[in-house]
Amino acid sequence: MITTGVDLAAQPARTAALRTWRVDVTGYKTDAAARLTATANLLTAAAPWLTLSPAQRGLMEASDDAFDAVVAALIARAHAVRATHPLPPARTARARREGWIALPATPLTDLDPTRTVASTPG
Repeated sequence: MITTGVDLAAQPARTAALRTWRVDVTGYKTDAAARLTATANLLTAAAPWLTLSPAQRGLMEASDDAFDAVVAALIARAHAVRATHPLPPARTARARREGWIALPATPLTDLDPTRTVASTPG
């Protein structure tokens, strides 16, 4: 879950984020060869700012869970820099009960860490 600044959690939607970012990850959950391709596709889309060690890349290539963790971290980054679709005010009460799906609103390249992270209100 990602803190949203309005006292609720946002759920990272990995598949939707990858589609938004136009990263092809077809078959990565069940096929090792597809995961190699998906990892290369993600890192190419994120390049040049996303730097992983060979061991970290190897984990992504070996495990869909590790791959998903990196994607979730990228979504958290998007949310931190206010690059996800905002919560409509009319949905705040429901989101406080159920959470909110954080969907990126910008290309993956916009998540460069040299960009200033907005501070959370309050």
